[in-house]
Amino acid sequence: MLKFPSKTTKAEESKNVCGISPALEKYNSNNTDKTIEGPVSKEGDWPWVVSLNSEGEGCTSTLIGEKWILTAAHCVTAGGQNTPNEKATAFAGSNEYLKGQNIPVEKIFVHSGWNWTTLSDDIALIKVSKVTFNDKIHPICLSSKLTNAPKNNSIAVGWGKTWDGHHSNFTRLLHEDIIPIQPWQHCTDLENHEPINPKKEICAGKGMHSVYHGDSGGPLMVIVNNRFYEIGITSWGLPAEDSQINENSDFEDIFTLIPAYCNWITETTNGEVKCE
Repeated sequence: MLKFPSKTTKAEESKNVCGISPALEKYNSNNTDKTIEGPVSKEGDWPWVVSLNSEGEGCTSTLIGEKWILTAAHCVTAGGQNTPNEKATAFAGSNEYLKGQNIPVEKIFVHSGWNWTTLSDDIALIKVSKVTFNDKIHPICLSSKLTNAPKNNSIAVGWGKTWDGHHSNFTRLLHEDIIPIQPWQHCTDLENHEPINPKKEICAGKGMHSVYHGDSGGPLMVIVNNRFYEIGITSWGLPAEDSQINENSDFEDIFTLIPAYCNWITETTNGEVKCE
């Protein structure tokens, strides 16, 4: 059972239990045999991952405090708009989409720099009713010290589409994938999109190691001192359509770099969530 020391602040309580998961043993072994085609996550491996639906947009999100969820701005704004949607539904504690414990949403905060055209500042916070932490539901860690330097062992999870070799399929079960963080120059051939900003974004993906539709808003994670930290938020990527995917595809995924937004997170949550 999770226990807290007496007389702790909300931020301290989150820090005490953040990033603890049975999946630590699996991913500390550097097992890289994971692809977009599998595997289904084990129940309880990702206690901070929250399924999200905002006015019909299905996404993934992350619990970062007892009253706060982190996701992508494009998950909670209508196409072309910068103002947040009025409604959203969130569920925690289950690997099945929109199952588990319903977490009532109180208010959505979208970063003021969010832009549908450039896809910059793709980050949003959702204030929810207080969540009681337990073994199946507790937050991930955040740190201002993490960088987007290349790494081979970053992990993404989400309720995104999976690939069966011919076309993609929606799934109601949470999936996971090891997605290497690449040098930002790897993500330079982005068709008509703006070049990525290495101070605010992460370039990741290799071959079929990728995120896809429905994974948006979910976490890109790394292990530090035997805890999971969220370093990025799934934003967008290429190929973006089934017709563009084949066995030789080399995905380019863009994630919002969380350390660049630690001050915004602290200010928006009134100090209830702080990066280490």
